[in-house]
Amino acid sequence: MKKYSRQREALLTELRGRYDHPTAEDLYFSLRAIMPNYSLGTVYRNLADLSAEGIILKITSGYGPERYDGNIKPHGHFTCKKCGKVYDLAGFYEKHIDGQKMVEELQKSEAAKDISTINEIRIMLYGTCKNC
Repeated sequence: MKKYSRQREALLTELRGRYDHPTAEDLYFSLRAIMPNYSLGTVYRNLADLSAEGIILKITSGYGPERYDGNIKPHGHFTCKKCGKVYDLAGFYEKHIDGQKMVEELQKSEAAKDISTINEIRIMLYGTCKNC
């Protein structure tokens, strides 16, 4: 884990207080309002470090830029294929996905013959949001 910095802590606080899955640029503009010297490069560096350490989620949907989520608990997402916005699917994952059972069954199957370890399960649904 990297040592503490005001910029890193501000980024983490900003991200954990948001539920809109912001892009790096969204976070940059928010942080610049409170820390005028915060650079876009610092945002990208801190996001890369935080996601590599498993403190935040990096969401790559294939529609628009990467987005970030401060909630690392297992949950699903929906991505709008028109605007690229990402939404949480609150309760969906927990109700419909039994991650433990999925991993156990997969490990017994022929499909997993080349898999050593499963670290996480991510569910992403795609479609069009009501705003589009």
